[in-house]
Amino acid sequence: MKIISKILVPILMIVSFSAQAESGDVGLVFELGLHAGGDEVTRASTTTGEETVTAGGGISAAIGAGFDITDDMSMQLTFGFKDDSINGSNGNISFSRDTLDLLFHSKLTDSVSLGAGVTAHTNVKLTSDGVGAFYVQDTDFENAYGALLDAKFDVGDPGKFFLALRLTFIEYETTQNNLAKKTFSGNSLGLIWGGRF
Repeated sequence: MKIISKILVPILMIVSFSAQAESGDVGLVFELGLHAGGDEVTRASTTTGEETVTAGGGISAAIGAGFDITDDMSMQLTFGFKDDSINGSNGNISFSRDTLDLLFHSKLTDSVSLGAGVTAHTNVKLTSDGVGAFYVQDTDFENAYGALLDAKFDVGDPGKFFLALRLTFIEYETTQNNLAKKTFSGNSLGLIWGGRF
């Protein structure tokens, strides 16, 4: 039910925006990303060696809306999640958070845009189960707020599919003392693939 509400609420918002906007002003946006960086949160031994969970790395997915402000400027609002994890047959460790990103893009050419914006990360948690609990206890983090820098390159038809390099600047702070460190840098570089329709 929780996952359904995370997907359904943004879609309903986008449909509402679309109904009020003129044709071409608003589009549905989706993004899938791979990220690297940030402090090490924990590590665990697996059959393939030691693996780490970082505060900036992992995968992400988001959905939202893109708004054309002018011919050369646009705004993008997306809701999603970001997660870095170690998964095994006998246990798992995951550092996860829900994301809300607001980006403004300015076109350099028909197919290249530069962007900047802000991000909010909520429901930030380090969780474990099975053997994973041997390495780390479940830990909650404060909501976190940061900045985004983005270079977006259209692939194929301008304004449809794109690749982006995205820098995230953010810091996470635990609400409890389950970890040796209390504050973690989540600064990261992400490779994003997405589209707008």
